[in-house]
Amino acid sequence: MKNLNDKNETVVLMSLADFEEVKEVLKFLKSKADENDSLPKLKNWITEKQAMLLLGKKETWFWKMRNSNQLAFSKMGGTVFYEMADIEELIARNKRFAA
Repeated sequence: MKNLNDKNETVVLMSLADFEEVKEVLKFLKSKADENDSLPKLKNWITEKQAMLLLGKKETWFWKMRNSNQLAFSKMGGTVFYEMADIEELIARNKRFAA
């Protein structure tokens, strides 16, 4: 149990109806996540949406990286894929040390 006196904790009050609605939304999201977990995965490849979550970057940033030949990609239909090794290489190329 968390200490409610901790200054970093926030207590949120909501109606029972709102709480039940939040529970239903979370249950729905969990079921969708479970469905996605059962799908076969592409070995070593992630979608641009997954890469956006991983790196915290927007679609435009990835477009710039692709167009400047800094990040290799594959595109099928409207879905862009990146190899994890290429993402890791991009991160390593931009590695810096504090002065």
